[in-house]
Amino acid sequence: MRASVALRRAHKPLIHFLGKRPIPSHPHEPSPHPAAPSDVTRSFSDFLKRISTSHSTPSSSSSSSTSTTSSSKSSGAINWWDAPARLVRTSIPITELEADALLSGGASLGR
Repeated sequence: MRASVALRRAHKPLIHFLGKRPIPSHPHEPSPHPAAPSDVTRSFSDFLKRISTSHSTPSSSSSSSTSTTSSSKSSGAINWWDAPARLVRTSIPITELEADALLSGGASLGR
């Protein structure tokens, strides 16, 4: 009898959808994270300026690559190779056995 009661009970999903969300009427203004350090919040406008200049495209498409490289250096673009040494991982050399295992998809590990 209890099995029939359990079968008759309607399924209630565990996920609850909150409904339709309103579309914002104004664009999102970038701001620092609320838990960001105070020096980040003070220099956030400088950071936005550097990012906006690094994403700008050169006006002439015929300019050489050396001029674009020098302009990106002067504009303060943030690149991964410009990161401090404490943030860069040193590469670990891969042995020949590991390279064979990677290239074979692990099939060479079966002994």
